[in-house]
Amino acid sequence: MSTYIISLTHDPKVLIGLQEQWEALQDRSSADGIYLSWEWVNAWWEYFGHEHELWLLQAHTPDGKLVGIAPLTLTSFAPVAKRLSMIKWRQLQLAGAGMGLEHLDLIIEHGFEKSITEAFINHLRKFQSRWDVLHVSGLCEGTGGLSTIKDCPKIAWEEEIDLVAPYIALPATWDEYFSGLSKLKRKAERRRMRDLDEQYPDKWALERITSPEMLHPTFDRLIELHQATWAVRGLPGAFYDARFAVFFRELSLRFLRRGWLRMYRLCLDGKIAAVLCTYEYRGRIYDFVSGVDYTYGDLGVGHVITQLAIKS
Repeated sequence: MSTYIISLTHDPKVLIGLQEQWEALQDRSSADGIYLSWEWVNAWWEYFGHEHELWLLQAHTPDGKLVGIAPLTLTSFAPVAKRLSMIKWRQLQLAGAGMGLEHLDLIIEHGFEKSITEAFINHLRKFQSRWDVLHVSGLCEGTGGLSTIKDCPKIAWEEEIDLVAPYIALPATWDEYFSGLSKLKRKAERRRMRDLDEQYPDKWALERITSPEMLHPTFDRLIELHQATWAVRGLPGAFYDARFAVFFRELSLRFLRRGWLRMYRLCLDGKIAAVLCTYEYRGRIYDFVSGVDYTYGDLGVGHVITQLAIKS
């Protein structure tokens, strides 16, 4: 497979109509992160696309098979410092980049990452007068397409690694996982569960959100708790912008319908004391955001809901 037909479109209608082919290609790709799913990219574009120009690249074989997608957007950047206000650049980046996303990449048929990435780069060069920088972030390890960019000929490539996403490899059983914790952590978790049972006998429960009727009040409480925590620290929090709250609520609803939402709430005597929002997609759980009521003090409800969610 050495010859590809590369196309570039700025029309969001093309993105919307790609769902079936996009999801089939992702099945054949090593780019299996949830932030590369059609559901995520389409929702993000729907809410934030007006701030960007869509640069959606597709690679097809001569017989018409879709073998590559590059969901890029073009954004204008300028330094915050007033003395540099005359410096501006036009930046191509992956859709949704800048929101703290993980495992971003090009979506390419497995085994053809290098050749299709080079084909995408060569096509972008034809429009070099319209962009200045190709900025990629949140990249996943492995053999994805973007990992091969630095090997493309005539690329002025600069690479900086400043953050690696932590992860836990979950064993088959809870007992095996728990026994792998340190002695101090096991002791602390047992104490928290014992305190919970003593202070709220038969009055606490971990509930997984399984319906829109459960989702909306739980999401309200998540925002309330999360923002209160970050306000104390003098920081904005994930929902400082009302648009983000609206977007992530809608996204959670869509993920719920797809079976990808893993949102839990810990209720003590009928009150939501903690909320943990995660996503499940293609064998991974993505820890997105949490909210904890710290008035419960030594109960450590944040630790409790995390451990119970892992157990679940």
